Amino acid sequence: MKGYEAIADAFAREGVTDFFGLMGDGNMDVLVEASERHGARFYNARHEQGGMAMADGYARFSGKVAVATVTHGPGLLNAATAMNVARAHATPVVMFAGDTPTHDPDHIQAIDQELLARATAGTFVTVHSTEELADGIRRAFQHARYGGGPIVLNIPTDIQEATLGSEWSYEPATDPRPAAPEPDAEVIARAAAALEAAQRPVILAGRGVWMAGAEDAVTDLAELLGAPMATTLRGTGMFGGHELHIGNAGLGGRPGAQRIIEEADCLLAIGAGLNHFTTANGRLTRNARVVRVDLHPETAKTEIDLEVTGDASAALAAIAAELRARGVANRSLDPVREQIAGSKLEFTPQHGTDSVDPRTALQEIDRVLPDDRLLVIDAGHFISFATAIVGVRHPRSWTISADGGTIGQGLAASLGASIARPGERLNVIVGDGAFLMGISELETAARYDIPVTVFVLNDEAYGAEVHILEEKGKSAALAYLPTPDLVRVAEGFGASGYRVASEADLAGLGDALAAASGPFVVDLRINVEVTSWAISELRGKVAADPAPALA
Repeated sequence: MKGYEAIADAFAREGVTDFFGLMGDGNMDVLVEASERHGARFYNARHEQGGMAMADGYARFSGKVAVATVTHGPGLLNAATAMNVARAHATPVVMFAGDTPTHDPDHIQAIDQELLARATAGTFVTVHSTEELADGIRRAFQHARYGGGPIVLNIPTDIQEATLGSEWSYEPATDPRPAAPEPDAEVIARAAAALEAAQRPVILAGRGVWMAGAEDAVTDLAELLGAPMATTLRGTGMFGGHELHIGNAGLGGRPGAQRIIEEADCLLAIGAGLNHFTTANGRLTRNARVVRVDLHPETAKTEIDLEVTGDASAALAAIAAELRARGVANRSLDPVREQIAGSKLEFTPQHGTDSVDPRTALQEIDRVLPDDRLLVIDAGHFISFATAIVGVRHPRSWTISADGGTIGQGLAASLGASIARPGERLNVIVGDGAFLMGISELETAARYDIPVTVFVLNDEAYGAEVHILEEKGKSAALAYLPTPDLVRVAEGFGASGYRVASEADLAGLGDALAAASGPFVVDLRINVEVTSWAISELRGKVAADPAPALA
């Protein structure tokens, strides 16, 4: 058996059915073997960054380990940005990278792949000999599958081509994680006491809640306390139909919801790191006693008054039981209902000449998309509007591709997501800069006839930079960048599209989407003068800090 045959067999035993990336001499033998002998599908992207982003999207929407693959040297270099995005999101992706032969240090494509991998994906395993092959592959899948995030599996081509002994065998990775610790009874009692004493408690649920399957435990506690529930950006989709849900916290939520959180005297955060984006640079936690429930206390990004270490479901059930033992009964929900009713988004539309208010556009997108929509949101000036206005029903139904502050990942990620969810149309919201940065993968979408709708919020500028420069009192001229007719561009790639430049065009969006098939691009011209909530948050900092940073 050749090394490449063994690698393909190991991937099959790990349940890999799809590969994403580009073929080169560093991985082609494995890909052909996986395809011809094991029936695996290989999705050929147009750029290695797009291939890695496709794998990232596939993993996020399927919940399975995805496999990206590139050749050595420039192939891995091109995938670096997308590997860093996957690292920031802790996405389970194995990046199988061929490496140059171990006996050829002067190979034209030789680079320090380990150094690159550690700086981007964060973790790296290399196979130095045929004897290490099985263990190296197993370690890579174990790392990705059980919470470690992405990893680069580096296998030189001479090892791929070597002949293995007849004794070679492979067994899939197993779960190395210890059981979650039981929450400390004394700490539970202190958490319950803090919540009992609170007059305006708020619950903030992060991604850790749905990973632990603790949504019901959160809603039970919220109803017991009469407390509004917010979600972090990564927790979007939980509690969407519940009357106590107020949407996202921080710069990804609507201003009315932020006021409710800011007025809390006790904030119970569950499975949330409480980074600057979630806390609006600390504004939402400064007046509250912060009680946090998490398996990993070291992940907190802000000061915590009381940390409860343990599984979310077990800890919340224990807190609820302690509250009931103290005589706390379900409190009236009327005050919270009144609060939530007063927090709804209200604004006077600011349409421009040949453009529409981005908030109005996003409200129409939210109205016309089906309730069970699948959604990817790229990064850009529009992001705080999009995450607050366009909702989803479940955390697995959406993702944001802006991890690490990156733009241009959304289109490729949505293609991988669509492959993970066959028969369902993906929707991606991007800015014009991000769309044009990753536009090569529109051809990939057309080639595979992937059903994806791309809403391009097109202000013909890098909108965030426009507003930040203006807040600093500087010229924003360099941040304006005219865009071509994106519908015609889409047609050139083999897709179709629809252009929106007025309220009348916006009124026809639903009919246009109903008629769409395959990849479909909406060139949505938006008014660049409308300032996002994140920039408004920044406005108050400019005087004190001449070079502020957006969280």
